[in-house]
Amino acid sequence: MLEDVEEKVGRTGPLGAAYLSQVLLSKQTGLSPQLENMRQIASRFAIDDANTGSTLGYSGYIKALSLRLASNGFSSMNSLFHPHPYAETSGILEYDLLAAAAYMGKFSIARELSAKEGNMGLDYSTMGQPQTAAAIAENTAIIDLFLQQTKLHGSSVGSVLQRQLKAASRVGSVRVVEHLLASEFNPGLGHKRDHPYFEGFHEALSTPNVEVFDILMRYKETTLANNLKRHKERYSGKKETRITPLMEAQLAPLTEAELAPLLHEAAENGWESMASRLLDMGAPADGYSYCRGHDEHMPLLAACKSGSEGVVRILLQHNANITGLEMEAAAKKGRIGTVRILLEHFADSNRGKTPPIVSAVKLEYKEMFHLLLDHGAELGEAGLMAAKEARKEGLDSMLALLEQHGVSIGDGLVAEG
Repeated sequence: MLEDVEEKVGRTGPLGAAYLSQVLLSKQTGLSPQLENMRQIASRFAIDDANTGSTLGYSGYIKALSLRLASNGFSSMNSLFHPHPYAETSGILEYDLLAAAAYMGKFSIARELSAKEGNMGLDYSTMGQPQTAAAIAENTAIIDLFLQQTKLHGSSVGSVLQRQLKAASRVGSVRVVEHLLASEFNPGLGHKRDHPYFEGFHEALSTPNVEVFDILMRYKETTLANNLKRHKERYSGKKETRITPLMEAQLAPLTEAELAPLLHEAAENGWESMASRLLDMGAPADGYSYCRGHDEHMPLLAACKSGSEGVVRILLQHNANITGLEMEAAAKKGRIGTVRILLEHFADSNRGKTPPIVSAVKLEYKEMFHLLLDHGAELGEAGLMAAKEARKEGLDSMLALLEQHGVSIGDGLVAEG
């Protein structure tokens, strides 16, 4: 069943990793080119073990690469198990191999393949981009190798470093973030707030690790202050240049518009410490004022969908507004803990195009059903909708429960009395 779902591989977690390992370690034939590549890569790495002294072996590499896909892969399970249009192009195996080598710390293979410019510039890979794979795995030697090779190929080394910085920040790697900030290839922050390098750096602030966030913020403030100081010293006594106000503007605190998407990301991923830090810095608990009403700018809704109970509590403590969408979203996902928190804060138990009580019935979630009833959920039209869904899905236990609470389960009418 997993082979046909459109869910991203990177969201399947341990279940997806175990399933991929099982398939790849079996003698099953006729797999997609992408999966056959993984087998070939594991074989290549197992052979290379003789030179490196590693004892991971073929099955060990299969499991490690499966785990990589199940935690960071961007392809859907469906596309992974079925031929991808790009999988037939020449070089895709080498590019996959390079990304896997970067992730597994196979320096000699990474050096051999990165010397070919074409392997450093492709956008598609089952294993992700080589540059980010090295950053995620904290392989600093290969990170530096890729930066050097990028420069030799005449490509934008600054852009690659920023891509690595965002990847390292995303996994909360203090060591790699500090390494990249100190790199000779670090392009800096530009001279104005909308400079591409400044904007790229700002994206790296999206991290689960408060320590990484603080390192980046200190770097920003220190670097910009030093740049401004040097600029003013250079032009001391001369006519002021227009670049100075732009540089001074960079030193200003992060704006509401800059903080809001960071808070949404923290809410969506359950990063409690980061959510608290961003709210303390002035991030709007209800999302950016110009964009409120859109799902992608409503942190409380994002936290309710993901079941991040800690973040839900933090946002409500900062007076986030309950719009009604949150209860429906949490109930649909079966997030009973989140539903309970919302009810504690007087959320409407009947609100939503799909009333929460209907979701409780569809999920056969009796505990949630009773919780909602205890907090005022009504079984009028919602009861009829729930009975219809229960009949359609053959949920006899829920039909019996509805009938016990006065809902006619036969003709779709609410029972009298």
